[in-house]
Amino acid sequence: MMSMPFMNSFWTTRSADHNRGQYAALYTIAWSVAQTTGPLIGGIVVDKVGWQALWWGSAGLCLVTSFGFWWFKRISL
Repeated sequence: MMSMPFMNSFWTTRSADHNRGQYAALYTIAWSVAQTTGPLIGGIVVDKVGWQALWWGSAGLCLVTSFGFWWFKRISL
């Protein structure tokens, strides 16, 4: 709930008047897919491998994502 206004203002500032609806649709679709597949995939991982694998996998994904953001910021400067 705390991050939603910031995420909405991010895509709003990146879009122009003529394609703002396309950005809104893509953001909404991405959010919906994440909200439906996340629990499903998490439940499958916990069922097949266990809770520890889920948390280690989540931590690894967060590290890879933060490295990617750092890398994109570095090459865009």
